[in-house]
Amino acid sequence: MRAAEERGRPGAHNTALTPTRIRQQEGNRIVMLRGTARHTPLTTTLSMLFALGGVLVLLHIVATVVFGYGYFRDELYYLVCGQRLAWGYIDHPPLTPAIARVVVSTLGDSVVALRLLPAFAGAGVVVLAGLMARQLGGGRWAQLLAGLAALVPPVYLATTSIFTTISFDHFFWALCAFLVVRLLATDNPRYWLAIGVVLGVGGLNKHNIALLGIGLAAGLLLTRTREHLSTRWPWLGVLAALLVVLPHLIWQAANGWPVLEFAANAATGKQVRMSPPEFLIEQVVSLHPVTLPIWLMGLGYFLFGRTSRRYRLIAWAYLVPLGVLLATGAGRADYLSPAYPVLFAGGAVAIERLLSRRGVGWLRPVLPIVLLLGGLAVLPAGIPLLPAGAMAQYAGATGLSERELEQGKTASLPQWYADQFGWEELVIAVADVRDTLPPEERATVKVLTGNYGEAGAIDILGRESGLPHAISGHNTYHLWGPGPEPTGTVIAVGLPLSRLQEVFGSVEQAGVVRCVYCMDYENNLPVYIARNPKRPLAEVWDVFKHYD
Repeated sequence: MRAAEERGRPGAHNTALTPTRIRQQEGNRIVMLRGTARHTPLTTTLSMLFALGGVLVLLHIVATVVFGYGYFRDELYYLVCGQRLAWGYIDHPPLTPAIARVVVSTLGDSVVALRLLPAFAGAGVVVLAGLMARQLGGGRWAQLLAGLAALVPPVYLATTSIFTTISFDHFFWALCAFLVVRLLATDNPRYWLAIGVVLGVGGLNKHNIALLGIGLAAGLLLTRTREHLSTRWPWLGVLAALLVVLPHLIWQAANGWPVLEFAANAATGKQVRMSPPEFLIEQVVSLHPVTLPIWLMGLGYFLFGRTSRRYRLIAWAYLVPLGVLLATGAGRADYLSPAYPVLFAGGAVAIERLLSRRGVGWLRPVLPIVLLLGGLAVLPAGIPLLPAGAMAQYAGATGLSERELEQGKTASLPQWYADQFGWEELVIAVADVRDTLPPEERATVKVLTGNYGEAGAIDILGRESGLPHAISGHNTYHLWGPGPEPTGTVIAVGLPLSRLQEVFGSVEQAGVVRCVYCMDYENNLPVYIARNPKRPLAEVWDVFKHYD
């Protein structure tokens, strides 16, 4: 055991190596040096990558300030969850609401303040992709190409333009991949401890990172890196990950593991099911076709390269999650999108070496230009750099408005844009109905909504109108319940009339929500006044429950 640990120490001599393996490792070192990474000072690399990341941050700030459409549905929800901190929520772990709480307490709850950290998380992915290329032996050109490849995918731009768990999920995957590259480059098993901590923190942000953990475990077993299992470091990494997520696991257990019900409902009734070919095509489209040769080269580099044998684990860490998502058929493109920065890095290094060997160095300036031009062509697909009307025309012309990310949800804008519209109109409509009530009803009225987006809009945007806190049966709002106060009059929005009539003796329509560019199912939404509950609302609360 101790001898195996000594082999993992930097600079330690591995007396157990065979002559063949020594020659293989020496060959790997020679190839890495040919990439000229050692001749690229770290300060030069960081300056170049920080400049690329800075471009991304600047684009997001300009889009939010100049063309910002308003709060995204989930942003309203996370702000409310941040007001009610806990170790878990029905549909997500606790880290993102905690970050929202910190942002609000330091910078305020404006859309601009809320979206700064996602923009920086996206910039961090760009930097990490370039650093991984450098660690793999790539020179300045490969580092630039990897950074550019992580900059242009529409799915990356879209997920870092709003405050969601996915924004930070990409960063945690990339950071973990960087640590894995360092581990494999140095053959130092101590990195497993850091990898475990990052996986644990990432698990407190989004459950999706468990796919990466499964992929790493499979890669560890299927490659020569399994020698590390004879040391204590992989096991300490697993323990560290479990300790970090333990409070969230305890919360899930105490609440009956609601995430399982949520995941099952989302897979069958919410997510658009895809066949394996459809899922693969969606990967190419969401990552941008111009990046396809780079990440395919990266996958081939890690899977088949003779000089990159030590990095085989990375290929399995991609292929195993891919296989899981293909088998389930309900995965969205963004479930696997965090896995690609390390493939961009490997592909950039492989292409750099290929161009050097084939004598086609003239392609070196061409490929970054192609990436930039391709990224510019679809930039509005990821960042709202057009007014809403022009964006609707762009979405219609490019087919973006026809892409259905969730079942039955359509709009003239792509869903990630349409979900930023309609909330102010909803609040105004509800406030207008509230103002028609007699003073005695107005003082105790409750607002019942159909989903967490509507409830979040009432809670965050409705404060200026003096609206009460919303109640809803959707996800964590259901867990919070209808409140201890007796229920008399309720203003209901986003719920079917038949369901309200099950619970209340009197239901009448008193208004309607009309919005432009919002999701179709949020437009022309009736606003009801419901009176005379047949039973206390707390006793029939499960009538409104839906976890999805």
